[in-house]
Amino acid sequence: MTVSDIDSDARIDFFTTGASLDRNSGQWRVPIHARVYRLVPGRVRKRLIAGTLKRLFGVVPDREAQLQFDERLGLLISDNLGDRRIVIEVAGRNHVLPPTGSDGHVRLTIDVPAADVAAAVASGRLPFKAVLGARDGRDFSGMALLVAPEGRSIISDIDDTVKITHVTDTARMLAATFAKPFESVAGMAQRYRGWAQDGAAIHYVSSTPWHLHRPLIDFLAASGFPAATMTLKQIRLKDSSIGNILADASVTKPPAIAALLRAYPGRTFVLVGDSGEKDPEIYADVMREHRDRIERIFIRNVTGARPDDERLQAAFAGLNRSRWRLFDDASELPARLTA
Repeated sequence: MTVSDIDSDARIDFFTTGASLDRNSGQWRVPIHARVYRLVPGRVRKRLIAGTLKRLFGVVPDREAQLQFDERLGLLISDNLGDRRIVIEVAGRNHVLPPTGSDGHVRLTIDVPAADVAAAVASGRLPFKAVLGARDGRDFSGMALLVAPEGRSIISDIDDTVKITHVTDTARMLAATFAKPFESVAGMAQRYRGWAQDGAAIHYVSSTPWHLHRPLIDFLAASGFPAATMTLKQIRLKDSSIGNILADASVTKPPAIAALLRAYPGRTFVLVGDSGEKDPEIYADVMREHRDRIERIFIRNVTGARPDDERLQAAFAGLNRSRWRLFDDASELPARLTA
């Protein structure tokens, strides 16, 4: 194949990943993750979902937010396109990805010589794009962040950690997800930029569905957050109720965090989350299993918790109190991270 085999009405989302250097081979291992899908008119389905949101949760977009509401619902009900092949150009060479699965996703790790990466990379980012036909004027591009073998990484939640979502209140959560502009948590972008400037890599692990990847990364960039890898949740709306769309973090997050620790065995990690769901319990378990690699845990307080509450004491039992912190405001987080 010389060009991608995708329909004229199809879209490709490339998700930002983190490349790792294999010192034995002198090559960068670059994970590629893409989704191929089609937006469908879906007026009836949209009306049904909008009616459910209004009837059960009182969620109604105002006039200014109607286009955004339609866009996000459209992404949620988009059709996955399986058995499509994508050709990508990375550092001057073409690579043919396996066919997409029934969920529209495809993943492949490719090896790129360090010299080729050095010639193509800009500001720590290795760009790539889908190779399309000569008459196809569309542009589907992505990037992989170069993550050094040693250093510090931040594994961060998104909802109620860097973006106000109100996950503990279903009606407010759905309104914040579909009917209102995304809103950042005050001060968090500044902190993350400072940590990134000090050399930390940022990795988001969230229960947000992959369907909302595009508006989410646009929001993070517009809010001033540094570029980051992202692991979101795989769902099918037919298998999940609209009210349960951001649930099951205790199922999806631990394996995603474990995968990051395996991918970067020479790095140490700081975990950032919130008290709304299971971040304290999940992160504490990770620290117990990897005491030498998890430096700190920061938990944004969205529930009025106190460090000596029974829940937090149980979650962090046996862990040094200096290794975890409950915070109300981003200004309480250190401007510089130290082990």
